[in-house]
Amino acid sequence: MGTKMTEKTGILKRLDQIDFHDIPVEQISFQTEPSTELRVDFALYVEEKEDYDHWTLQFGEVQELKSEGLHLNVQSDFEIYRFDYVLHSLFECKLLFLLGLGQSSYEVNLTCKNIELHRRIK
Repeated sequence: MGTKMTEKTGILKRLDQIDFHDIPVEQISFQTEPSTELRVDFALYVEEKEDYDHWTLQFGEVQELKSEGLHLNVQSDFEIYRFDYVLHSLFECKLLFLLGLGQSSYEVNLTCKNIELHRRIK
């Protein structure tokens, strides 16, 4: 197995260790230069510490990204409800965000060449 494929299967194993359900999102951002990327900063609760660890999920070299109708208001509260992913020649991902009690959901479907997961120090 090539180095690139080993890296890709390695990130899948790291992602599999996270239960992507009801995870608070701190920030979501898009970048288009020099290539299209999606970045999601989120917080994972750690029982042993009774506190949160802060993480960044970065989708690099996005080949296609589709989403519809993001509606935010003063009561909006972003959280990752579900994150589905599969690796073929590219990563194929679906992120479903909840936007708060009584608010709509927001879905992002994308294909990308790489995914990175980094712990942030606050």
